Order: sequence, then structure tokens, then C-alpha cells
Amino acid sequence: MLPSQQTDRLQLLRNSFNASLRNAFVRTDEQSFKKCFPGFNEQQIAAFYECYRQVLFQVRGNSQAEFDVICEEAQLAHRFMMLDQLCRQQNLTDSIDLARQSEPAVKPTDAVQSQRVIAKEAEVEELTLLLDEAKARLEATRWELSVRQEQLQQKAQSYKPLLSTAGPVHEASKLWNERQSGVTIMS
Repeated sequence: MLPSQQTDRLQLLRNSFNASLRNAFVRTDEQSFKKCFPGFNEQQIAAFYECYRQVLFQVRGNSQAEFDVICEEAQLAHRFMMLDQLCRQQNLTDSIDLARQSEPAVKPTDAVQSQRVIAKEAEVEELTLLLDEAKARLEATRWELSVRQEQLQQKAQSYKPLLSTAGPVHEASKLWNERQSGVTIMS
């Protein structure tokens, strides 16, 4: 992954985080703040309001400052790199970017889900092709087996004439052995 892509992804995350902070720590106006403390005088309310503003500012600032530290501890740059690598392996990067550009109103989760469906459909097509290839190989193997069986049958048929003469030869051989040993057996 290019370093600029890592930076872009982290920057996008940082921008989202900062936007969330701005929305989470919206400061109320002084008049609305006064309504929360009806029993206090103007000086006390002004002091509280100033503390309130400072706390909001400090919390927002601390959160933003800790963001990079948290990202480093969680190894987000490395995880973004692994995510990009996985997307490239699954051929999702171009289609996600294209989906993001063509349909900016679509939520990222919907774009990822649609890309996941596309990837699964491509996987089904690939597996179907592999299955068809396996069926073709099986059929070729069966055909080759039947050809070899036929060849063996033909070879076996060619040996039958030899076997037909083997019977009398065997009988003659037995008689010869009997004569040699001096024992005569009548059939």
C-alpha cells in the first residue's frame, strides 16, 4: 500500500473523529446555561460558564491529541495496510472506489456489502468452473479406464487358445512324471 493511502485513510478517520467531537461537545449558550442554575447569582453563573467552556475545550483538545497515540497503539496504519492488501487480493479495491465515486450517497457498509455479494458471486462462478473441469477430468478418466479394460479383455481373449492346449499338456506332463517315478496311476 502506498504511504499516501495509509495517510489518507488515517486522515479520513481523523476527520470523522473530529467531526464527532465537534458534534458531541457542542457548547450551549450562556442563557440556556443560566436556566440550569436558577439559584445562583450572575457572577457565579459567569464563573461556572467559563469553567464549562474551558472543560469542553480541554476535553476536545485532549481527545484530539490522544487520537494519534491511540491509533499508534492499536496499529491502525498496519491494519489499514492489511485491509487494503486483503481487498486487493479479493479484487475489491477498484470496485469499492468506483462504488464510492458513482454513488456517494450510499453508506460505506452498503457498498462493502454489495462488493461482498459481487465477490461471492464471482467465487460461485469460479467454483462452478472448477467443478465442470473436475467432471470433465472424471469423464476422461472413466473413458480411459473403459479403453484399458477393453484392451485387457482382448489380451485375455488372445491367451484362451494357449490355455486350451494347456490342459492336455498338463495331463501328459503328469503321466510322464508318473512313469519316471515308477508309479502308474490309471485315470
